[in-house]
Order: sequence, then C-alpha cells, then structure tokens
Amino acid sequence: MQWMKQFFTKYPSVRNGLLIGLLLSASDTVAQLAFEDKFDWRRNAEFLVLGLGWLAPSIELWYGKLLPKITARYLSHLSKPKAVAARVLIDNLIFPPLAYAGFYTIKYAFFSKDKEETTYE
Repeated sequence: MQWMKQFFTKYPSVRNGLLIGLLLSASDTVAQLAFEDKFDWRRNAEFLVLGLGWLAPSIELWYGKLLPKITARYLSHLSKPKAVAARVLIDNLIFPPLAYAGFYTIKYAFFSKDKEETTYE
C-alpha cells in the first residue's frame, strides 16, 4: 500500500480522475438500481470513462489553474465579501455551461449508439 500512497502523492491528477470516475459510476449505479428495470453496464462504463477522461481534467483545469488566475487578476482589488460573491458568480456562470457542453459533446461523439440520441431514456 505504501507504493500506492507514493504514486498518488506524486500524481494527484490520476487519483482525482479515479475518484471522480468512480463517483460518477457509483451515482449512475444508484440511479439505475432505483429507477430502471435492468442494469445497463455499458451506460455505467460510459459514466466511468467520462469522469476519468473529461470531468476530472476539466475540474482540475478550472479550479486549479483558470479560476485562481481570474480571481487574482480581476478580483484582487475588491473587498473580501465582494470578491467571494464575484468568484461564486464567475464560477457558476462560466464553468457549468462549458462542462455540460463538453460532457454532452463527448457523449454524443463517442458513446451514442444512434447519433440522434442525446440523452438517456
């Protein structure tokens, strides 16, 4: 187990990718067991791959690099309460639309059986 701790300490992006991928897979498992008649392994694997390959890197880029740069450049002159409110506003207006657009674009391009399909039914 020591080697795993050293590996994930040296490569936190891999750890974060695995955690987010497993979290998406687990949440899809709960949703399918609660609301679907049968379990769709393919759909569950898609969520795992999307978490590993899209969501984890995009979250790391946004919260680790872009949002701090935006905050430092444009919000440093504001008082603490105004800066926090502005950061929350920026975070909610910019990241979710980009993350959703990327998620559904990747899902459509790589995982749709029928290119007319845009959501799970």
